[in-house]
Amino acid sequence: MNENNEVKEKQEFLRIHILEKGYDADEFMEFLETLRGEKGLKIENWSKNDLIDAVNQFIMMNPEPNNMIKIQKNNNGEKNNSFEELNENENDINVNNNINNQILDREFLQCKLTEKNGISAEENLIIKISQPKVVEGNFFSKSYITYLVETNPLGFQVRRRFNDFIWLHDILKSLYINSVVPPLNRKNSIYSLRDTQIAKRIRTLERFINEILVHPLLRNSQIFYDFITMIDDKDFLRKKEEYGKINIPKKAEDIKTLSGEINISVNYDKEQYAEKIKTVSESNEDIMKRLIKEYKYLNTQLNNVIMKIKKINGIWNELYKKSNQNLEGEIISGVYDSFSRFMNDWTDLYQTQINLINEKIREYYRYMKYEYHSIREYYTIYETAKNIFKKSDSKLRDTKERLFEEKKIEDWGLDREDLENKILLFRDKELSMEKMLPEETKKVKDRKKMYGSYLNSLIDEYDHIKVLNSKRHKENVVSFIKEMSNVIIKFHVNLNEVVGYLDTLKDDFF
Repeated sequence: MNENNEVKEKQEFLRIHILEKGYDADEFMEFLETLRGEKGLKIENWSKNDLIDAVNQFIMMNPEPNNMIKIQKNNNGEKNNSFEELNENENDINVNNNINNQILDREFLQCKLTEKNGISAEENLIIKISQPKVVEGNFFSKSYITYLVETNPLGFQVRRRFNDFIWLHDILKSLYINSVVPPLNRKNSIYSLRDTQIAKRIRTLERFINEILVHPLLRNSQIFYDFITMIDDKDFLRKKEEYGKINIPKKAEDIKTLSGEINISVNYDKEQYAEKIKTVSESNEDIMKRLIKEYKYLNTQLNNVIMKIKKINGIWNELYKKSNQNLEGEIISGVYDSFSRFMNDWTDLYQTQINLINEKIREYYRYMKYEYHSIREYYTIYETAKNIFKKSDSKLRDTKERLFEEKKIEDWGLDREDLENKILLFRDKELSMEKMLPEETKKVKDRKKMYGSYLNSLIDEYDHIKVLNSKRHKENVVSFIKEMSNVIIKFHVNLNEVVGYLDTLKDDFF
């Protein structure tokens, strides 16, 4: 696709999803500027995927679009060259505002309080991913791999492909906008039959699905329950289509915290805490990257040692064979054989170290890196909502100040009763500021509620993840140490056997 076609495609997308849905172009441009500064006003600075994400965020934070739309103009009264084709007509346009803005039904919106599924009351569940199976493609489709998803001890068994897990991640992230959905690494998603890659993917999927299982909100989702229980592929596909039609919640009152309470107040101590969360997530992600890099280097070094030991082992094997051919005697032959077996044990020790590092350490910290990235994404949503509120609040206050100074009470948007009390309003500025522009004031208050909801949910989610990570880290390290200790003990036993054998034979050997 050439550059001109790509620009037109993005402009057409904005026309359909912003203008035709009744949103104000000026407000949308201000929103883009909030995200990226002046660069955000140029359409060529946005990839299509980033633009789609920006539009979704804007719609999420602006529950009710306006019926009248104006084209963004510059200071000279001309159309802005950045998005000049948002609409070809420079005049104000009326939009048929029959868009279905219905949010979810109340039962679903209260899901954080009341939503239950077939596993809500169950404890000590664990989901196992196993038995990868190749489904051969045909002329119209590619081959792919399915995995057995087994929920124990309930015995639910379904088969899901990797794309189904991606769908689960994305739909939960869309509908549970107040929750940090466990991360899912999408890398290496290309179809592959390599055993090592399949085993790695199984570990990734198993971690992802079990993280949902311990999340106090997501585990109660009917979406999650259908994912782990629906056996028939056609039924599951129909369910996916149904869930895809559910609108994203757009009101602060629809956002719940982990404790199930509606908390939409802005607490400035919590704002400071949120800034610390951002700092921690950024610094931790950097540390995780360095740690994983060093573990990769350690893996390389251990693999090099294994290769050296194998070469030495080959030499001992060669000596053992030569000693038998040359009839050098049972003692010499036994020593060569003993050292060969010792080298094998040594190789096994290092190989076990590599496996444990990959499974228990490196992959664990890689997951934590993705998790901190998810937290930072959620912080970005909160920060964007905060900036939008503060900018609109400041703009509204400036407008009210101007209207009060001009004393044009007919432009204040007051009802008949308040208009009759204009003498009182002219004397009381604070009362006037409170009364004027009620619709615009309500919109700003709604934005403050949204911003407060994201703030409280962010902190709840971070505290929840912090507790989980502390527990997981302890279990992971203890498990690593125990397994490593068992391997080292076994190696020392074999080493002592070699030393004892040599002590027995030293008089004859030397």
